[in-house]
Amino acid sequence: MLHVTRLLVGLIIAVVFTSAVIDFSHATTIINGDYRFESLTGNESGNNNVILFTHSNGGSGNDSSGANVDDANRLLPTGNHPASDTIFWMTSIGDLRAFYNLQFGPDKVNNIVLLLQVNESGNDSNPISLDTLTIYLNATTNNNLHPAGNDLTSAEQEAITSQSASSLLKQLGNSSQSLNEVIHGGNQDDWSILTFINPFDASFLPTDSLLFKFKISDLDNGPERLSLTGQRSNCEISPIGCGGTWGATAATSTGIPEPSTVILVGAGLFFLFRSMRRN
Repeated sequence: MLHVTRLLVGLIIAVVFTSAVIDFSHATTIINGDYRFESLTGNESGNNNVILFTHSNGGSGNDSSGANVDDANRLLPTGNHPASDTIFWMTSIGDLRAFYNLQFGPDKVNNIVLLLQVNESGNDSNPISLDTLTIYLNATTNNNLHPAGNDLTSAEQEAITSQSASSLLKQLGNSSQSLNEVIHGGNQDDWSILTFINPFDASFLPTDSLLFKFKISDLDNGPERLSLTGQRSNCEISPIGCGGTWGATAATSTGIPEPSTVILVGAGLFFLFRSMRRN
């Protein structure tokens, strides 16, 4: 009877250790086309960011924190709208390099990371649909903008209605991406979008331009916001980090246990093994 009791105690200890300390990351990872989406659970307030798309109340200038980057497109709707129009934002490689060098130090960023704020009714409800996120290199716009050497205004960005003669860099897959509001309220960003574009790639010239084409739908509140992060480099977004091979093979990920979790689970199994040996 004593041996059985010891065996049960060891089993209970192992189960308690296992259930109490396995704390997988709550971040959700989604792969769609050329992009990797990572849900945010921290305090992402949008400070020191370059705004690509916003509602007019969200401001238009991108000249804070010592960097003067091309101004935002302010045409994202707020309130009850079934969809936004297809809108554009253009900047130069030179502007991006100057911004990243100021925020993180020289050549520290090798992946352009976007932050998306979802502003809908209620936490984890009423997700929006990201229908278009396409990035072009050296596009010719209908209003012939050239961002190198001058600061594009919001009015100029908002006047872009089409593009041509460009190289396609990144795009979504064959379907739109549904994205929920991870953190409700408080001007918080909800998703990191890793583009896998290295702004310091030697094949880029400072005078080269990037054009972002964007459309969202299923809107019943707002405003949403898409920005370039000046707070988080790819080095700070788990499980990507600074090195390694970009991309992913799985559509979703539920996280990896902490090292301390593995140690404690091992301790629980040790007690179980010890009890079984005595038996």
